[in-house]
Amino acid sequence: MSAAVSVTPSSWAKFPFSHPCSFQKILVMLDTSTILDCRVVCTDWRDWFTASKTVWSSVSSRMVARMLRRKMRTELEQVWDIRLDLLLEMVDECWTEEQELTMAIRIERATKQSIWCEFDDTLKVISQLHQAFYRGLIASPCVGPVCIFLRSKVAHPSVLKVMGETLARHLNCVIIDERDKEAGVVRQCLLRAMISCQQAPRWVFKDMDLGWLGEEEEVEDEQQHQPEHEDSNDNQISDEAEELTPSKFSFSYILTSIYNLVSGLFSPLTLWKMLTTSQSDVVPVTSLESDEEDDEKDSLYSTAPPPAHNIFPTVLELLDCDSPWLKKMLIKKIGIDKILVVPKFEEVTKHIEYVGAQFTIAGLDMSGTVCQLDCGALATEEGAVVGYIDHPAANFSGEGVGLHFWGGRDVGQRWPVFAEILKGMDGKNEETEEEWSDVSVQWSEDDIANEVVNCNDSEESKTSDLGVSPDLSCSDSVGDSFESSCSSSDLSLSGEKNEEVSDGVEREEKMVV
Repeated sequence: MSAAVSVTPSSWAKFPFSHPCSFQKILVMLDTSTILDCRVVCTDWRDWFTASKTVWSSVSSRMVARMLRRKMRTELEQVWDIRLDLLLEMVDECWTEEQELTMAIRIERATKQSIWCEFDDTLKVISQLHQAFYRGLIASPCVGPVCIFLRSKVAHPSVLKVMGETLARHLNCVIIDERDKEAGVVRQCLLRAMISCQQAPRWVFKDMDLGWLGEEEEVEDEQQHQPEHEDSNDNQISDEAEELTPSKFSFSYILTSIYNLVSGLFSPLTLWKMLTTSQSDVVPVTSLESDEEDDEKDSLYSTAPPPAHNIFPTVLELLDCDSPWLKKMLIKKIGIDKILVVPKFEEVTKHIEYVGAQFTIAGLDMSGTVCQLDCGALATEEGAVVGYIDHPAANFSGEGVGLHFWGGRDVGQRWPVFAEILKGMDGKNEETEEEWSDVSVQWSEDDIANEVVNCNDSEESKTSDLGVSPDLSCSDSVGDSFESSCSSSDLSLSGEKNEEVSDGVEREEKMVV
């Protein structure tokens, strides 16, 4: 009999180092959350993840393949293709392991999220500009509307409304390459949007060559301007030094160098440094701990930064955005990193002393209207704090305004006061996300026939992953005609069923007699 192979805990701890290829193949088949859980199994596994430089690039390619297999209904294909193209461009821009990790998580989340079709007129403009790109009339394809790439990390309807109206002016943005600003097709679309009675999109021009990660644009701009000044300063300093430096063969230069050498050897500062040299060789423990903390901060798996405010979250902290460039654009144009979300606007009076002047408060008043308060404009008069309240809905038409839940973990619990306020508010209309699976199942002919009957008898789900939002699907007239046709057909069917039932009753009575 062959002796059984015993597997000790130490062998499992060394498994990533003893069988790295097999271990990485197993990780590629897992989802991102499970992979991150594997990192905290033990210190050896954590060290392997820290030393590995290819695991997340393999996982990212696997997530891209899964994203490409997702299928959509015809009316949602355009929206999904727009988001898919942006994510694929960002994948091509990744060159570090940290970027690969971020993209793998973002792609997996996008594959599971629901899709909504909004701003139909803007999508028609996007389609026209894409056709112009294929004909070679513009340099780069346009991207938009921006609402396709934004989600809320809190599912409560009050938060969705506050964030939706705060970002409303930029949800319908269309991003175009700067080189196409003077193109004839783009100018025609701009003119049509200006004279149209429909909700016109906002136009944002971007240098498409800089990419969508947006992490090195400002650094490159600064580096382009710095060398000229540095070179000119260096030249001036070198010229001045050449003029002021005496000749090395002069008698004054030799005496000056000897005097500096003797005074430097016997100075009190030099003697003190010689005495304290042995003590400085010992590295204190606090410095080692600080170095370890710096390493953890620079690590790929470092934790998220602390919140901007301890009581209420900012719009930036509650926003899930596909592109870092889009996030920077919203920070620059709206200041989402300084807007605090307070679900009940009257709760501001209890915490106003803890809110800095750099913040703006956004919330719902007693009537359910979104209000904003600039804390920097507050003034104290006769012991009372006085400020001006603004309503964002007054600056736009409220058609199609809103955000949707991102389908992940609700992050509202990070702020206990914020979460407690949401518990006391009506949240019956919270969005629910349906799970999506890319596993295909073969059906028999009987299953297909039963499914067709069930689809004809059942109504379409209002929050389906493959359906359009009910507010944007059909008009009231179409719905009324559909209901009238259904009601008439139901009446005719009910009449036929009643005749059949009566005939059956008469037959049974004759048989009994």
